[in-house]
Amino acid sequence: MQGQLWPLQPRQRGWRRLVAAASVLAVFSGCTGACQGCRSALVLGQDRRGHVEPALRVTAARFVMAPAAVPARNRSPAFGLEIDPEVLGPDSDTPHDLVRDRLIGLRLSRETDLGAGFGLEASVLTGIGESRYRLPKGMGILTDPVDIGFRSLSVTPELALSRRADLGALSGQVVLGLGMQAARSRVTVRSALLDVSETVMTRRPYARLGLVLEEPRRGVALAGEARVYEGRAAEIGAEMRLTLPR
Repeated sequence: MQGQLWPLQPRQRGWRRLVAAASVLAVFSGCTGACQGCRSALVLGQDRRGHVEPALRVTAARFVMAPAAVPARNRSPAFGLEIDPEVLGPDSDTPHDLVRDRLIGLRLSRETDLGAGFGLEASVLTGIGESRYRLPKGMGILTDPVDIGFRSLSVTPELALSRRADLGALSGQVVLGLGMQAARSRVTVRSALLDVSETVMTRRPYARLGLVLEEPRRGVALAGEARVYEGRAAEIGAEMRLTLPR
C-alpha cells in the first residue's frame, strides 16, 4: 500500500537529486561572490534529523484509511494496520536502531565582529540527508522487523552567537544558535506487511550548542554540536567543513 504526492521512478529520483545539488552549488557560488565577507563550505557529516518525527506523524496520518473506503475484496493484508507516529519520539519504548545517518550540504555564512572575541554569525545550510531506522521487534501489533527511511532536501537558516579562542595552529569556537529547519522528506515504511511511501514538507525550530575546531591554513574544520528541537527531541551530531575558494 502506497501513498505518494509525486510518484517518481528510482532513476528519476536520482536525476532530481543531482539537479538539486548542482543548482544549490551554482546559487552558493554566485552568493559568495556577491557577498562581501561571506564564507562557503562543503559540509560532510551526520543527517540533521529534526524532520524525522513530524514527517513520520504526517505519514502515519495519511496511511490511516476508513474501512468503508475500501471494498473487502480489494483490501490488502496490511489493511487495518497503523503506523505508530511516536515510535521514533523521545518517549518511545520501542527498540530501534539508527543504521544510516549521513548528510552532504553547502553552508554559506557571514560573521560580524562584536569585539572581545565575540561574533554574531548568520548562516544557511542546504543539504541532502539520509537516515534509516531498523525496528527489530516491529511496532505495535506488527511483530516483524520494520525499516523506516528518510531522504530529505533541507534548508536551515540560523543566527548564532560565537566566542573564538586561538589554540596555536588551530582556531576554536563555541557557538550558541537558534535556527529553523525546512525539509522536503521522502518517507518509507517497510516490513513483511507494509510498503508505504510519502513525500512530506516540514518546518521545525531548534536551539544548538556547538564546538568548532578549524585549521585556517587548510580551510578544514571539525564541528560537533547538541541540538534540541521543538517538542523536546534532542540529538548530537558531528560534521566536517571544507572551505570553498571564493
